[in-house]
Amino acid sequence: MKKKFDFLNNMSFEISDRDKKLLMVLLAVVIVIAAYMLGYQKFAEKTLLYQNESAKLHTVQKDLIEKTQNRAKYEADTAEFKKIYNSVFANYSSSINQDDSLEFLNKVEKITGAWIKGVTFSEATNIYTFGQVRSSNPSANGTSVYKSDYKGYKTTLTISYEAEYSQWKQMINYINNYFSKNAIESMSMSYNVEDGTVTGTISIATYAVVGGDRKHVSPSFALPVGTDNIFNSSVFDSTRIDMSDTTGDYILSNYDYYILLNSANADVDSCIIGRKNDMSRNSVLTANSNGQLDVSVRFFGTAGAYKVQYKIGDKTYPLTDYNAGVAFEPGNTLDMLIMSSPRIDSSDTGNINLSVTNDTDMPLNIKICNDDTKSSRVKITNRTGDITIYQ
Repeated sequence: MKKKFDFLNNMSFEISDRDKKLLMVLLAVVIVIAAYMLGYQKFAEKTLLYQNESAKLHTVQKDLIEKTQNRAKYEADTAEFKKIYNSVFANYSSSINQDDSLEFLNKVEKITGAWIKGVTFSEATNIYTFGQVRSSNPSANGTSVYKSDYKGYKTTLTISYEAEYSQWKQMINYINNYFSKNAIESMSMSYNVEDGTVTGTISIATYAVVGGDRKHVSPSFALPVGTDNIFNSSVFDSTRIDMSDTTGDYILSNYDYYILLNSANADVDSCIIGRKNDMSRNSVLTANSNGQLDVSVRFFGTAGAYKVQYKIGDKTYPLTDYNAGVAFEPGNTLDMLIMSSPRIDSSDTGNINLSVTNDTDMPLNIKICNDDTKSSRVKITNRTGDITIYQ
């Protein structure tokens, strides 16, 4: 045992220069590996992340630069699309309840003189859901072009009728030209030569777009419910169809130009002016305000050569050479429909100050329909020429 300890005491722990160099090299390798693992690798990952982020931001920047360069065009296109949107949606009811259908049929009888003997209502059917159009842009990965809770509905009314031949023609014309979208899907008729009456059935499709912020107020109207004295002359009049119209209700389907007034919070602008059946939408002028809008309309011309000009605030139609106006052809009468709407609540304060001028050789008939009974949206501040206003 003593020899063993003597051996250990006599051992030398000196490290040679060669071993020192090897240890230094090994330590350097360890430091390099540790630096790579703990530092460089993380920096490389961050660099790659920043490069990817920079590429995305560069794409966004390029897109924004392009949009800025084309800003005027985009603003003009937006205004044009909004005008088309307003004029299209204005043709569709915002409700599918039966009150609107009853009001429609009540007007058919009242204006055309036809007798609606019976009617069958169908359940409203959802025929179109907005926002289902998929983007064709490859980067959009087939997502929807836009989001909306609007839905298109169709309701079918099947009516049986009886009318004189002239009333029957008026009824067909009234249905086809009603301000809210309708379509005759099928029709049967039988003509009685002896008394000149036409009887049959008509299937009418009515359309509505509901949802979103489309506000709807149920119509206020009175249906005839009979009389205590069936021989009262005020109820029965054999010349009823030939009597002059004292309400102007014929204008609801037979008008040349229209003004639509809505709440500023509705899905369409609060004031829309245009020509009936203008598929190009070139004549449509719109503005949106929860306050007062100044509106002026002027018809002028003689002997069949008639023109019109109108404006909302600073917006004019025609856009250029306003004083020259735009030529149009009226029907047998010169008529304008103002379709207003009841106010939604106390915060709904939109209205128009309307100035109307008729410088033609025809009388101008204006029908103001569905206006708020307590606070009118229509204030006629100036009326010049031969003008009759029905309310």
